[in-house]
Amino acid sequence: MKRITLFFIAFMLLGLVIKAQTTGTVTDSRDSKVYETVKIGTQTWLAENLSYKPSSGNFWAYDNNESNITQSGYLYDWATAKTSCPTGWHLPSDAEWKILEIQLGMVSEKAGYEGFRGKDEGSKLKSVTGWEKYGESLGNGKNTSGLNVLPSGIRTSSGTFQEKKSYSAFWTSTSNSVGTACDRRLSYDEIRIGRNNEKVGYGYSVRCVKD
Repeated sequence: MKRITLFFIAFMLLGLVIKAQTTGTVTDSRDSKVYETVKIGTQTWLAENLSYKPSSGNFWAYDNNESNITQSGYLYDWATAKTSCPTGWHLPSDAEWKILEIQLGMVSEKAGYEGFRGKDEGSKLKSVTGWEKYGESLGNGKNTSGLNVLPSGIRTSSGTFQEKKSYSAFWTSTSNSVGTACDRRLSYDEIRIGRNNEKVGYGYSVRCVKD
């Protein structure tokens, strides 16, 4: 009886988390692209990677293959990422990512650590399908956040594309040193969220947050 009661409580708590989300859509007036959105706590995020094609800057489809944009969006260098979100939206700062992570259950002290940290917040961001490596689909997440992060890979500063099915990285608007910027990372073999600094010439995905 005790086990059943605990299961019921856990189920109800999960239901409350799901009900706390408010989903919707937004249309990018620049290209008429419609994005799914999700409100988590006080923040509203794009529930898809940005796929806007700027008129200038540095950005790439994975493997320079435009068919990859449907799932992955574009990969942007940091300077381009900072100016590519639609009107009324912006590239989230390191602090805004921390707010999201804490909302998902990360202890505030750990939010300031570097590397993969927290408990299972990465699993809450990752999609329930699509995370593969060596032909095995064992890295999928739970997507209880509604952000539905699919693996999108990265482009290194030397021009190499890597980890299409097993890794995603996102720019923040925060720079802690010349030539690098703070990022967030999700990996096939991690249920936590990574926080690091990377060269601004790398090509990373973008998730915009509402102003």
